[in-house]
Amino acid sequence: MAGAVVAALILGAVVLFLRSDDNAPIQVLQAVPTQSASPADFAEEMKVYVTGAVVKPGVYSLPPGNRVSDAVDAAGGATADARLESINLALRVQDEGHYHIPKIGETASIDSTTGDANSGFQVGGTDSPGLCEGLIDINSAAAELLESLPNIGQVRAAAVVSYREANGGFKSLEDVTNVSGIGPATYEAIRELATACGSG
Repeated sequence: MAGAVVAALILGAVVLFLRSDDNAPIQVLQAVPTQSASPADFAEEMKVYVTGAVVKPGVYSLPPGNRVSDAVDAAGGATADARLESINLALRVQDEGHYHIPKIGETASIDSTTGDANSGFQVGGTDSPGLCEGLIDINSAAAELLESLPNIGQVRAAAVVSYREANGGFKSLEDVTNVSGIGPATYEAIRELATACGSG
């Protein structure tokens, strides 16, 4: 008899518990929408121009925050005659920056970012010898600097120097095709990397 009473009490308690839950408010959990990344969330790539004592001089795309050492790596690394101790490899590169890696024996230029006369490379608008508006000037660049241009090796660089000395310089960059061994294909390869400043 006592067992039946206990069982009845337990059953009643369960029924009351279930009924009380029937009136409980239902919580609806809404999923928080995930915000998709927009193109603006990703910083644009920077374009830098690397010349001098690197394996493959040229224009390269680098992500923001990269340093001069990354620019050198993008250009295939430094050559054996690179004067790396004269440049600040830890400096962050700038978009549209021109970085010239000097060779051993080459005079270092003044870096417009740090003001260091031994920086050895060029940033922005302050031109080092042989450069004009950030481009290699075929009217003033030394043969070693001319060699850093695509398709211009030691022989053609010497020919450019000889031609400008004999003819008073180049009136335009396209006149470089007048140099023996340099044709339209080479002109197309260098026309965005070189210029003819100070031409008459």
